[in-house]
Amino acid sequence: MKEFQAFKDTLSNKALKAIYEESKLEVQDETTEGTEAFSLALATQMAINLLESYEKWLKEERAKEINKMKSLSKDRDFFLLRIKMKHCISVSSWNL
Repeated sequence: MKEFQAFKDTLSNKALKAIYEESKLEVQDETTEGTEAFSLALATQMAINLLESYEKWLKEERAKEINKMKSLSKDRDFFLLRIKMKHCISVSSWNL
């Protein structure tokens, strides 16, 4: 539910208007504007377009999370490598 709220928070008036206009274009040939059938078709199409927009947003957010995790993993691996290298250098200088 948090994800959907985060998605809603990203929707600007401009984005919502674009979804409305796109939906209106998609149903204009099916029914006459101003009729109950048109209103129902428009509401249905807007719901579909909002869901598609949400799915796209989710996919983008998950891709960002994966990239972030990969970056953290690389940082961790680099840090561990540095520790190992320091340890090897300090052990090799023991003059056994």
